[in-house]
Order: sequence, then C-alpha cells, then structure tokens
Amino acid sequence: MDGTATPLVTIRAVANKPALDCCLLSIHQLVDEIIIIDTGSVDDTVKIAEKYTSNIFF
Repeated sequence: MDGTATPLVTIRAVANKPALDCCLLSIHQLVDEIIIIDTGSVDDTVKIAEKYTSNIFF
C-alpha cells in the first residue's frame, strides 16, 4: 500500500429504481468502489445496481 486513499461510495437503497440508475451513472467513473446496501427493494433496484457493482448486500 502506498497510503493513497481511494474514493468509495456507499448507497443505502430501497425501491430506488428511478433515481438509482441516474445516480450511479453520474458517479461510477469518479470512484474506485461502489457498495450498495439494499433494504428490501421489490422493483428493479438490484438489477440496476448490478450494472455498476457486484458489491450488493441485503
């Protein structure tokens, strides 16, 4: 490790399909890691998140 911090974003999401894609599209090139914490979505929130990260927790 060289001691350099890397940008990370964590998003808590629940049924955020309309806003999540726009949000992730705008930040995905600015950060090194995206973590999504889904709290019970029944829409396509998780499917959208999977386009940007595999770090999805329930």
